[in-house]
Amino acid sequence: MCYHGSLVAALAAALGWAGVAAAGPMLSGTVTYDSATRLYTYSYILDDRAAVAPVDQIYIRVAAGRWDIDLPPHAHAEPDPFQLGTAYTSSGFEGVAGGTLYGWSSSADWRSLAASVRDGFWFSTPYAPYQGVDDNYYIFSTAAVLQHAVSEGHLEYGRVVAPDFNQPVGTPEPGTLVLVTLGLAVVGLRTCRGRCRDRLPTG
Repeated sequence: MCYHGSLVAALAAALGWAGVAAAGPMLSGTVTYDSATRLYTYSYILDDRAAVAPVDQIYIRVAAGRWDIDLPPHAHAEPDPFQLGTAYTSSGFEGVAGGTLYGWSSSADWRSLAASVRDGFWFSTPYAPYQGVDDNYYIFSTAAVLQHAVSEGHLEYGRVVAPDFNQPVGTPEPGTLVLVTLGLAVVGLRTCRGRCRDRLPTG
């Protein structure tokens, strides 16, 4: 199955690939689920051509109100020159609540970046998408701070598909539940038989 972000975000991505600078959110995302591996893959597209400066950092909240930098994804991609890392913020930025964040940061000098449409940002985890309504990502530009005096360099924040590490990993398949129930029933029956034999009168 595939969950999509807002229609506006999808349209923004489509327009971006068509070579039109979209007025919608700069970041859009989708998530797919692989039943064989039981992993969700979260993929993102960045279109910062309409921004005041190229984006060199993307942060996506994966655990609200929780500081846990030991939450590595099962797998991930690092489109050059961006590298994935785990960060934490206690207060959040703009409308984004604090918590543990995954972020792609440019490993190159910000002057070498050009505004464009970029993909290849993805990671996979066993955690399903967050179903809340809070904003959960923001994007940052070092150039915006140094060249355009944009407040703190935060160009955009909003809502995008992302995992929810505050929830348990998945739920067992129905067949698994049946097997567990049968197993417990067998153990209980054997225990009962053993107790009943112990209570039989001996002659």
